[in-house]
This record gives sequence, structure tokens and C-alpha cells, in this order.
Amino acid sequence: HIGSRAFEGCSALEKIDIPSSVASIGNLAFYGCSALKQIHLPASVTYIDSSAFSGCEQLEKLVILGHDTEISFPILKNARTGIKIRIDSRNYCIKDHIIYNNSCSRLLEFLNPNTNEDYCTTEEIVIGDKTKHIGNLAFHNLSGIKKIVIPDTVIQIGKEAFQQGDSVDEIFIRIDPAKAKIEKSAFDGINANCRIYVPVGTSYAYSHHEAFTRFKKDNIIMEEPEIP
Repeated sequence: HIGSRAFEGCSALEKIDIPSSVASIGNLAFYGCSALKQIHLPASVTYIDSSAFSGCEQLEKLVILGHDTEISFPILKNARTGIKIRIDSRNYCIKDHIIYNNSCSRLLEFLNPNTNEDYCTTEEIVIGDKTKHIGNLAFHNLSGIKKIVIPDTVIQIGKEAFQQGDSVDEIFIRIDPAKAKIEKSAFDGINANCRIYVPVGTSYAYSHHEAFTRFKKDNIIMEEPEIP
């Protein structure tokens, strides 16, 4: 076991070989290892705690080889964007830079591919239409993202789910706020001038919802119904 904060602040650490005797990685285990570039976790690792690699500002590649590894997300908060990640665990899948559980019903962590704010490879996020739950801090770095689309299948949005979103201009949220649990802090990291497009008949509910009172009422706009 690699314990909580075991390598915290080891700013000179560039590479580490994890032996096959290690079964778990603790919370914040590599926090602040600002020079660490690559991590390969052997198949023996069956559990990774949250924020294990937070603050790894130079991390370029993360490989998790265990087929049954359980992960407490997010694990890469305040780490470098554009990380190449491979997860062999059957418990998860990666689609369009987003880590989901294997059924795609839980959105766990967004892997921002934009390594440079002046040159963004991805400006739009369309959340999968099987998604029901968006986890706490799932989108902890939205640098360079301008548009987010949230489908009507979502029934829960976690605490501080959307962070570092100064670049976000538009959010299309297609859920009925009366039927979903949206945490008060879910959109705290989004630009307050962002336009929020909501389903017809829900603009009043959204403008009075505690998660959206920080946005201008004029910026909460009803979407036109789709013409069949």
C-alpha cells in the first residue's frame, strides 16, 4: 500500500516504478509531484483513492493495468491537461475525453485535452445520453471549453461539478429541475455571464434554483422546441 500523501511535495520526482507488491494507492499519494511525467500502475493495484495524482503539473501519461481496479474519482484534479491515460479496468470506459463507469450511467471525470488556452483542440462537450449522474468535481478543469450540452437523462449533478469554466459561453441543460437533484455549488466555477439554455416552461424554475441564482436572469433562455 502507498499511503495517503506518501510522496506529497516531492517536486524533484520525475519517474517512479510501482512494484507488483502494491495493492492500493492512497488519497493525495502523489499530490504536488510537479515534475512527475509518467506513472505505470501494475495489475496488482486494485484500488486508487481520490486525488491520488492531484497537482501533478507535468504528468503526461498514466497507465492503470488492473482489470478489476476500483477508482475513487476524481484522481487528476489540478494535474496537467492533455494527459494520455489508459485504464484497463473493466469497471470504466473512456469516451470523448470523459471517464464513465462501465454502463456509462455515471460520469466520473473529464480529461481536458486542451494543453494550451491559445490553441484548443476541443471547445464543446456533449455528455453521453446514457448519463444519469455527474459526479462531484467531475469537470474540475474546463479551460478552453466554450459549450456544454447536458442531456435530459441526467437526474443528479454533484458538488462543484463544473470548475475553472471562465471560457464557457453556453450551457444547454435539457433536464427538468423539478426531477433532478442539482447541488447548489454544481456550477460555481462557470463564468457568471454564461448563457443557460433550458427546456420550454422551465426558465422560471431555473432562475430561482439555488444552483443558478449567480447567473443573470436574462441569460437563462428557453430553447425553442425542435420541429419534427
